[in-house]
Order: sequence, then C-alpha cells, then structure tokens
Amino acid sequence: MKRQFLTLATASLATLAFAQSHFYVHKTDGTLITYDINEVDSISFDKVVPDSNNLSDNKQQSKSDSNELYVDLGLPSGTLWAKMNVGATSPEQIGDYFSWGETSPKDNYSRSNYKWNGWDIDQLIENGICGSDSTLAPEHDAATVNMGEEWRMPNLQECIELLKACAWSDTTIANNDRETLLFKVTGPNGNYILLPRTGVNNQWDASAYYWTSETSKFYVSNPNDCSYSMFAHNSGSFGYNRNLHQRHTRYDGVPVRAIRKPIKKDADNEQYVDLGLPSGTKWAKMNVGATSPEQIGTYFAWGETAPKDNYSRSNYKWASTEIDKLIENGICKTDASVGPHYPLAALSPEHDAATVNMGEDWRMPTVVECNELLKKCAWSDTTIVNEEGQSIQIYKVTGLNGNYILLPRTGLNGYPGSSTYYWSATPSALWYSQPGDCSYSMFVHYISDDPTSRNTHQRHTRYDGAPVRAVRK
Repeated sequence: MKRQFLTLATASLATLAFAQSHFYVHKTDGTLITYDINEVDSISFDKVVPDSNNLSDNKQQSKSDSNELYVDLGLPSGTLWAKMNVGATSPEQIGDYFSWGETSPKDNYSRSNYKWNGWDIDQLIENGICGSDSTLAPEHDAATVNMGEEWRMPNLQECIELLKACAWSDTTIANNDRETLLFKVTGPNGNYILLPRTGVNNQWDASAYYWTSETSKFYVSNPNDCSYSMFAHNSGSFGYNRNLHQRHTRYDGVPVRAIRKPIKKDADNEQYVDLGLPSGTKWAKMNVGATSPEQIGTYFAWGETAPKDNYSRSNYKWASTEIDKLIENGICKTDASVGPHYPLAALSPEHDAATVNMGEDWRMPTVVECNELLKKCAWSDTTIVNEEGQSIQIYKVTGLNGNYILLPRTGLNGYPGSSTYYWSATPSALWYSQPGDCSYSMFVHYISDDPTSRNTHQRHTRYDGAPVRAVRK
C-alpha cells in the first residue's frame, strides 16, 4: 500500500477558512470530531489509498458532507433539510432560539414579552402572521428571514415525514475535547443530517425541540397559546419517543431547522422516472387519477377510460369479446412490442385509460414492460406519510440506476386491499369463466424472494376495476 506523508500548513488553512470556519473528522467508530480552523496551526497525516471495500461508504459519506447547505435525504416529498440550525455555524451547534412567529432571538422568553400573546388562529391569519393554511407567512418565518427566500420552517407534514420515514439513532461529536450528543437522522437514500439536542429557552437538556411553521388549536394554560413543534427525547427502537408536540407554548424559545424544496425542473420530466431499464421505458410517478404517489387514483375496467360506481360483467363494454374481435373492432391494435404472446395485441390509444386521461405521450404498459418492471427492479416495502398524517404501506420499486417509483397497494373494484393489481394493455387468450373475458395485469401480493409473489396475472377478468400506472418512451 502506497503511503505519502502530507502537511497542511497555516497558509492553506487560511485559504480553507475563507470558505469554512470548521472542519470535521469522521472516525471509524462513528464519532465526529469538530475543529475550529482558527485554533489549528497545521495538520499532518498519512495519505493512504482507501480500501476498495470502503469506497461505497466513502462515496456515500461525501454526499452528506458536501459544501451544500442542505441534504437530500431521499424523502418521497423531495424536501431538502438544512445541514445545521438557523444561527448555527456547524451541525452540532444549537444555533438561535426563537419564539414562534418571531425572527430574532431574545435574552429571555416569556408570555409577557411575546409579540402574539393570546392571539387565536383567526387573528393570526387576519393580521398576516399566518396564511390561510395556518402556516407562518414568510416575513414571520425565522428560516426565511434569516436564511433567504428559498428557505422556510417545515410544516406539520414535512416534520411527520422526517420523524417517520427516516431512521433515527444517537451519535456523539467530539468538539474541542467536549462530547456533544446528537440525533443522526438517516433518510431512505442513506444520506443523513445531525440534529443537536436543544432544550428550550436557552437552557439545554437531553430533549430536542424544533418549531414547525404551523399553529395549533390545542392549548396548555390559555386558549390560543400553542403551535406544533417536533419533539425527540431518544431515538427509541420503535420511534415512540419522537413525535409532534401539539401543545407547545408559542412564547417558548425553540430552535429552527430550515427546509427547502428541490429546484424545479421541466414540468414534463417531473411526471415520470427513468429507472434505467434496458427498454428505456419511463414509468409515471403516480397512478392515473392520483395527485400524489401514495394515492391509488382511478379504477378502470380494461379497455374503458372512465371510472364507474361498480364493476361487473353486466356493465362492461367488451364482455366475452375475443382478441380477434377486439382487433377487428379497433379496441386493440397489433403491436410487435408485446412479444411472443397470443396474438401480438395491445389497446388502441382511444381505449387506453392512460392515453385518454394523460395525453398522447402516455399509454398503459404492455405485458412485456410489466414483466421488465417486476423482474429487473428491486421491490421492497416502505411507508409514506400522507397529508392527513396517516402512515401508508407502499411498494418501493428501485431501478437499475437507483431511481425509484412508489406503487400503492390497490385491491380491486374501488376497494383498497393488501393485494396489488395494475392493468397492462395486453389482452390474454386465456379465460376464467368464459372465452374472451381476460387480460394481463401486473400482480403483487407480498415482497419475497419467491418470484411467484409478484408476476403478471394472465387470467384477470377484464370487467374488474383496477388502477393504471402509465408509461412512456
């Protein structure tokens, strides 16, 4: 192994100090040591070529320790969390304490010196302190005022997502011979942020409190005196000791960890995910009729393009219509992309629920494309928190390039269930009770190494109501 002795002298440190006031040493036992550059004269160390077995770990670590001010945790909402608290200069510092809706710290925090003491939600909205959604207006948001217009305090759902969708653990930072206990919050993609334990009102203790931007209708001693905060006492193996504190008195001094949303890309590109599949197929981010990835969206009978109140053979347009008749009547077209199945056919655009509801660039996937998603991607169970704060079990389908889509469990015929079905555009020559009554669907019952746990269902009765996940090239 080649070793080279290096010295980083004061002049180099001065250059480094222009960009950063601290640097960090990550030890192999997980300890993080922080140094103030102004207190360091020089650094000497051996440069060792890293073990190839640790290259992936080093790469992942560099993602979380880049020069950016935020960390992408891979959250379903796309929310980006700041690396440090408002007013802090390094991740382990608590930073400034703020009363809720105030944008400057104070020497002491009490009801008597709080600006909005006793104001109810209607008054806060009427006077422009909050918007109509009960979240702080930008000019009263400590993150926006102190960090810039791209930043803001997290709302209720964004805090719920951080609390429930991330793995929380205890970690320690050694800072100038003093150990600081923090929470390490690791996102679904392996990136992480560090949250110091904070206490309230400039008084540290082992608990951590962070303001949300939302006011609460609950109260402690006086009506109209509370807002939501994010609370954590210890990591807890089941997360019982981290939650939303819905009765946190607004006049308390509490730190703020800011968030921002990712830079908007082309609107069309945001509708699909490139999973790196060999076919080049792009899968939509959500189901037809849904407005967010965890929603089931609309149920369709196969070959119909609008939902119904109930789904049965008696009200199905193409009951007992064999494939030759479907092609003859223009319901299906021959399509070589379907592959070696009983004849080569797929729904025509005017009978394709994805094309009709999403536009000509979109269509329902063929059975071949469904099989590619089922067999080429890694499937796992995950949990997403919806706008109502409910935890929903969902499938995470990760492509060859690491990108992923989320597929909700669907059930059938307008009734959600644990089994999952998605229509393909391909009719089946097999039949269930009558000839000409089946098409292929993509079926998942549970995640397992057993390949039969997810497959294409070749005898799915067409009159059933099942969701559609669109594709495009």
